[in-house]
Amino acid sequence: MRILLAGNDGSRLKAIAFRGADGPLGQALLRGGGAPLHLAGSLRSDNWQDREGVQLSVDDGAPAQAAGA
Repeated sequence: MRILLAGNDGSRLKAIAFRGADGPLGQALLRGGGAPLHLAGSLRSDNWQDREGVQLSVDDGAPAQAAGA
């Protein structure tokens, strides 16, 4: 799954979750809707079609709980 993550400050980061669509994380990502998530993974170089960048390789994630919840 290719994902575009957005931070509260408007920053964006490309991410990828291999074999993620079939599990609970994939279902949460597919639902989308801007629901906050905590994601764990590693940053890796993303060189595709002569464009250089960085992307997050997602290993796991969970819904973020609201502060004070």
